[in-house]
Amino acid sequence: MIDSAKHPYKPSVRDAAAGFCILVIAGTAAFAAGSPDPEPAPAESAAEDKTAAVTAGTPSAFSEMAQKSTIVAQVMPAASENAPTVSKAGERLAAGGKDETPLEEQIEIDQILQEEEQLEEAPAELEPYERLGMSLDDWNLILVNKEHLIPEDYEFELVDTDDWQRIDERVADDLEEMLQDCRDEGYVPIVCSGYRPIDKQERLFEADVRKFERQGYSEDEAIELTAESVAIPGTSEHEIGLAADIVSEGNQRLDDEQEDTETQQWLMENCWRYGFILRYPRDKEDLTGIGYEPWHYRYVGYEAAEYIWEHDLCLEEFLGITEPIGDYEKAEEEYEEEAENE
Repeated sequence: MIDSAKHPYKPSVRDAAAGFCILVIAGTAAFAAGSPDPEPAPAESAAEDKTAAVTAGTPSAFSEMAQKSTIVAQVMPAASENAPTVSKAGERLAAGGKDETPLEEQIEIDQILQEEEQLEEAPAELEPYERLGMSLDDWNLILVNKEHLIPEDYEFELVDTDDWQRIDERVADDLEEMLQDCRDEGYVPIVCSGYRPIDKQERLFEADVRKFERQGYSEDEAIELTAESVAIPGTSEHEIGLAADIVSEGNQRLDDEQEDTETQQWLMENCWRYGFILRYPRDKEDLTGIGYEPWHYRYVGYEAAEYIWEHDLCLEEFLGITEPIGDYEKAEEEYEEEAENE
């Protein structure tokens, strides 16, 4: 079962928006009900009483509402982009009624609203990974695709998995925990492919190229067709040990029907809790350069995986790459050059 302490439930944007609505309704009721006006203070002590009310008195319902808005916005910033904040709702409510808010509280409210506006504007200037304080140099965010080849000096250590596959040792524990939790739910996941050395990737790619050539395509056409479903050597995440192809025991074919298995549905819904993402999601082919693969999981770390899952992104979008990916020109040239040298 999922360890709720290590992998706690995370509210979605919809959950957060609903929470905001509840706070607005509760705050509105409290503000409308209010408390009876206090008895007028003697003229000679009115100034002292007013000061005491601001510095030591009980905050008004409106003030409490504004404080709650700030706390919730800090805890669930994603929701504040999709739902009106309680403080703004309170401001509109106060504008339509009798305003007895002390001057000091009005200043505090204005500061809260100003800070909220600044938060709404700032994220637009930052890429998702930057909002989380991450760097493109982080090992778990390395981008490998048609336009980003594996660096020649990239190094990592491998360990064996229970399925006789190998994986980067930095992600092995999270992978095994995810697989075990999936088994505990009654499913049977199988890692059919983990790390692949470049020579194995070359054999896989070459086999598909020859298959298309036998169907009458030219070598260039065969390479282009193969690249739509098999990464050219030097551009596969399997070569860096951060990816795993996982299938269901009942269906071990790498095709779209994989998504219909209960095992795969559980993995796609929960992989983010363990730092993994479905690397090649549906309708993201233009950005990833690879067709939909409901079996290919890539490790990116807990925070990145959660953000990508909640916002329905692919890794390219998370890293700020929103233009359609180009051809395999660079990778093709290197692949063909190496083939000629051999």
